[in-house]
Amino acid sequence: MSIRKTDLCHGVTFRKIDCTQFKTNIIEVYFRKELSRDDVTQNSLVPYVLKSGTKNYPTDMRLSKHLQELYGTKLGISVSKAGENQVIGFKMSFVREEFLEESILESVISILSEIIFSPVLEDGVFLRKYVDTEKEVLKESILAKINDKGHYAKEMCIEKMCEEEPYGIVEEGYLEDLDEITPETLYQQYQNLLSYSLVDIVVEGTMDFDRTVGLIQQYFSFPTERSFVLKNEVVAKTVETVKEYEETMDIEQGKLVMGFRTNRSIRDDDYYALLMYSVILGNGSFSKLFRVVREKYSLCYSIGTSLEKLKGIMFIQTGIDSKNKAQVMRLIQEQMKEMEMKNISEEEILQGKKLVINGFKSVKDSVMGLCDFYYFQTLHGNEKSIEEIIDSIQSVTVEEIAKVAHDIQLDTIFFLRGKGEVSNETT
Repeated sequence: MSIRKTDLCHGVTFRKIDCTQFKTNIIEVYFRKELSRDDVTQNSLVPYVLKSGTKNYPTDMRLSKHLQELYGTKLGISVSKAGENQVIGFKMSFVREEFLEESILESVISILSEIIFSPVLEDGVFLRKYVDTEKEVLKESILAKINDKGHYAKEMCIEKMCEEEPYGIVEEGYLEDLDEITPETLYQQYQNLLSYSLVDIVVEGTMDFDRTVGLIQQYFSFPTERSFVLKNEVVAKTVETVKEYEETMDIEQGKLVMGFRTNRSIRDDDYYALLMYSVILGNGSFSKLFRVVREKYSLCYSIGTSLEKLKGIMFIQTGIDSKNKAQVMRLIQEQMKEMEMKNISEEEILQGKKLVINGFKSVKDSVMGLCDFYYFQTLHGNEKSIEEIIDSIQSVTVEEIAKVAHDIQLDTIFFLRGKGEVSNETT
């Protein structure tokens, strides 16, 4: 798959991914800024206020009607965390011109530019009714995630584990910030976002490279004075003392989250050995943790691992009866020791590789998935294609998995205990 790249101006990069297998084209604009507790909530709010209306289409209804007239062009907004960066995304998907009787590329780029750069204003700032509406929507979204106790427990583990690191900041923002946000302060933060973010524009499809670049340069007007500071994530860290936290809520089952420093990330050559380690340990019904903790001892309702590839942190999450916490932790650590001692079967290797490879292959099934995949690859300087990644996974050995296992350190334990559950735990 061909990918071409050019710098449009200071801190603004354009990438074109050639793709002919889908009937739609994609244009994505990402604003990337280091996570900061001071502005994370406002940054999260900005894109949703922008999509509420533009100078020429001042209501959501009129904007939606215009997009529908462009043969059902769709607008998507995203707020995510990539390592220690907050990433604000605007995405347009639209029908390829080969299937239409007219060209809509310029119209799509024009309206995307208007959404980002020409919002509807009142007295030089955002409309209060739009700000208030989106604040309420964001409040409900944050509350919904707090009410998802598994999600809440993991976020608390991250916050405690990385309390002095940007990664510990919740990318969606914080309830306590919302009351202080006004149309004036939010508009000022919007201007800061335009001036102090690294910007990536990614297009995927059959559009002509030079024509698309020309239209982007014509319609996208970034501030002339732009500056930004982005640092690579701190990955290597020696754990001096394991931190342990506990909280009690009115829930039926306890939520245990263990956070580990792996001391490597996707920027390292042996990252795919680490990925295989995580999968064999706790992904799927063939994994060691599932077979031992759930099937053999029936001590958990669910158990699994997850890996943050840029920050190099691994999490193990499980839902358990609180009385079984100590025993579950002991079994988890025993299985980790087994992998460090190279006690990994050929079947586990085969099943693990199959699961990971099928996951990468499925990326090709979606135009949006493919575009997002290649964009996030660029964030860490890994320009490997899906085929090259699959080759790297196929070549991982037991010895390489055991080597990365040796460097993994438990950093933080967070346990969400149900009210009324006894704290006398069996071992």
